[in-house]
Amino acid sequence: SFAGLKEGTCASQGYTVDDGTTVEKVPVIGSVTVHKYTKAAEIETVAVGSDVTLYKISGDECGESTLDAKYESAAISFAGLKKGTCAAEGYTVDDGTTTEQVPVIGSVTVHKFKKSATLEVVATPVCPPEQFTTAKDFDLKSYVSARWYVQQQMPVQYLPETQNYCVQAHYTLRESRTLLGYDVDVHNYAEEKDGTVHSATLCAKIVDADSGKLEVAPCFLPSIFAGPYWVLDYSEEEGYALISGGAPTEATEAACKTGDGVNGAGLWIFTRKQLRDQDLLEKVRNIAVAKGFDVSVLKDVDQTNCKGDPVVV
Repeated sequence: SFAGLKEGTCASQGYTVDDGTTVEKVPVIGSVTVHKYTKAAEIETVAVGSDVTLYKISGDECGESTLDAKYESAAISFAGLKKGTCAAEGYTVDDGTTTEQVPVIGSVTVHKFKKSATLEVVATPVCPPEQFTTAKDFDLKSYVSARWYVQQQMPVQYLPETQNYCVQAHYTLRESRTLLGYDVDVHNYAEEKDGTVHSATLCAKIVDADSGKLEVAPCFLPSIFAGPYWVLDYSEEEGYALISGGAPTEATEAACKTGDGVNGAGLWIFTRKQLRDQDLLEKVRNIAVAKGFDVSVLKDVDQTNCKGDPVVV
């Protein structure tokens, strides 16, 4: 459910060349032995010890890491990284280096870069609009106190419209920050029209608690690779929340929107009640419009005929 694993063997899928064994300690499950295999043809393509450089742009900063090539696919799929360098994207001003310990991958060095002041002055995008703001005096403890039901959401790479059924989110505030810098456990649940279940547990770090700014990523990645999760407006009394994957930086014919990839992507309308309140939904849509969003990107989520309360691990 959480890792997208399938029953069967690597050999049945054509992976027969032994690539070593590791033992990992996993919460709840305990000690797990992982046998690794590659396809015979891949040994020639990816040499032992070969590296690949990946990057991710977040706001006005670009993070770049060099990893073993065998981790390229996982890093691109889970963290929204792209193959290439920050310099090729115009980020050339050194902004420091950090080193993170990542389970499975190991030690990851992240080089950070910014664009030169001249480039930043020239780049004056129409979006986000001046009126765009996030929440004020945000109460995170209240926000995570109960389950949220998604009434409308923007399709993005990891949330296709085919999964717009029974979408829910539940959050658990940790007593202390993890070694990789996370403060909150994020439990997501969705179904397809035929009842196929999709669930995942991610991790979030608090960036600015008062303004509702967090960042989310798979728990095994260092928080430098996390993507924005911003609470734009929230009322516990009325039972709603408006969430975006960061600022709406892309212009549309009507207004602005976020990207539709992995990080920096998405727009959601949450309610505490699973049954749709159309008046409340319209109110939150109007709040999004006032903040400069093109709400035509929002698609309905069907909260009827759900399988029931999913178990949160």
